[in-house]
Amino acid sequence: MAKRIQQACSFLRTNDGTAAFLAVIERNRMLLAAIRDKLPPPLDAHCLHASLEGGTLTLVTDSPVWGSRLRFFSPELMQISVAKQGSIEKCRVRVNPPHTPRPNDGQRELINRLSGQTVKLLLDTADGLGETELAGALRRLAKAGAADD
Repeated sequence: MAKRIQQACSFLRTNDGTAAFLAVIERNRMLLAAIRDKLPPPLDAHCLHASLEGGTLTLVTDSPVWGSRLRFFSPELMQISVAKQGSIEKCRVRVNPPHTPRPNDGQRELINRLSGQTVKLLLDTADGLGETELAGALRRLAKAGAADD
């Protein structure tokens, strides 16, 4: 199996279409390593990705709290010398929270249930609106969210 992986890697490195992508990935990996070296723990572990395009350093982190801390360090990070990538003129931080799985259908039913008081309020509001489109939407919402007791 290791031989197959080596053959695939060799093909990817020699193929013109993928070689350029691999070079960009390697540059970004080296940039990320240089940036992480300048950051204190545990902030370094929360800097997930780095790229430099057109003088703009883009950093990706996993939460707004770590994003604020990265922004605090951005003046120091802009001083990093990046060989063959140009100088850093601007630093921006993007937050990309980890993916949280969606609840399965059984959990979704429990989450989407409305209390009896909320259902009554929706229906009373719909009755006060007469036969309008909004009233119909409120009735559908009350019906869909009603707990099956």
